[in-house]
Amino acid sequence: MRFYKRCGDHSYLDTFIKEGICTSQMGRVLFVDDDNSIRMLARYILHEHDVATASDGVEALAHIETYGAPDVVITDVTMPNMNGLTLARKLEERNIPYAFITGQSYQKVQDDFGTLFPEERYLPKPFNFKKMQAFVNQYK
Repeated sequence: MRFYKRCGDHSYLDTFIKEGICTSQMGRVLFVDDDNSIRMLARYILHEHDVATASDGVEALAHIETYGAPDVVITDVTMPNMNGLTLARKLEERNIPYAFITGQSYQKVQDDFGTLFPEERYLPKPFNFKKMQAFVNQYK
């Protein structure tokens, strides 16, 4: 649930961003999904960025309160405790950019939740690695 930074040539040496041990120009990403394997995959895909993860919207907001706002949040739509759409409304109040990831079609999310969000903020599962990286790179 913390932001991590990669340091030097040690690709597996992670230290807490809050401690400020390493400096980097990487984007800070908060990735929110209730499936741990998806969170691990996202960290792998976005390895060039500082990636923190949360398992639901409540945990994501607690992370933001503790560690500050990330550059961008990528959130699943359907999660326990607080779904991605409720989280998105709270992120909008804080002017934090976000995108949704879901296994549902863009149209199905629109129909089921009765809400509109720009299609460029929709990232389908399974992931298109390049599309996810391109979205995040806009906010570094």
